[in-house]
Amino acid sequence: MATLFVVGLPKELSARLIAIASANAVRLTSILAEVNDAGKLQLVPFEVDAIYAVQGYINSLAAYEEGNVLVLPYASLSDSVSDELATLADVGGTLTFAQTKDDIWPRFNGSPDQPFLEKLFSAFVAKFFPLRPQTPSQYFGSVAERTPRLLIAQGALDLADKVAPQRKKFIMNCADAFAALVSANGKVGTLEDYFAGRSLIHAQSGGVSASLCLMRDETSVYQETRNTHLKQGDKTTPQGSPRVYFHSLFVGKDNYVGVIYAGPHPSSDFSKTHVLK
Repeated sequence: MATLFVVGLPKELSARLIAIASANAVRLTSILAEVNDAGKLQLVPFEVDAIYAVQGYINSLAAYEEGNVLVLPYASLSDSVSDELATLADVGGTLTFAQTKDDIWPRFNGSPDQPFLEKLFSAFVAKFFPLRPQTPSQYFGSVAERTPRLLIAQGALDLADKVAPQRKKFIMNCADAFAALVSANGKVGTLEDYFAGRSLIHAQSGGVSASLCLMRDETSVYQETRNTHLKQGDKTTPQGSPRVYFHSLFVGKDNYVGVIYAGPHPSSDFSKTHVLK
């Protein structure tokens, strides 16, 4: 399998890029970046520790010539990281420094907001992954595989790929939002404001009820019926107005998101049982 190591990848884009890389038979690893108090992107958790991630990537290669490193222009590098990357290039690996003066790579405007992330994702797709984009169900499933407390009820994604083409990104954005929600253990303020910050509409009423029962060791630890869902599009075809029904809940101190349905606008209620591992 081919590899790609990205230095300075905004953490909000990590899960999405790993998913599409996997669909294209590429193992993507990275050093992440996030905004610091000064409003600039910096490598995390600590820039001085980034050298160990670089060394780990190099040591994982069967041959140095297989190394493929992309350095994004949004966070500064320490001298040790720069020297290690230069050494990989000297022994045959590929080292590329992205430049914002090129049309493909967006300029950082001080915040990794959704427009910036979408432009950056599109740049990756155009340069590295133009052949096999994931379907919404594949993407949702791959995000859930890496996010243990993002639960996908059996059959919840059966119709996810039936939405209108222009709505597929909405389904994928929901997966990203749910993953970030459980990663923050639910500490995001109100859900309405949280999803609005991701350009998603959070609805809590409607004609469809979605029931979820969570079981552990043959005992029910959660059982409730809600109308909560994310939506896009109204007064159009079912395919053009997709809905994602979910429950955000706590079991003990842990936040979970249980996805009950994702796909075209439904016309009937749902009831799902999921067994916690």
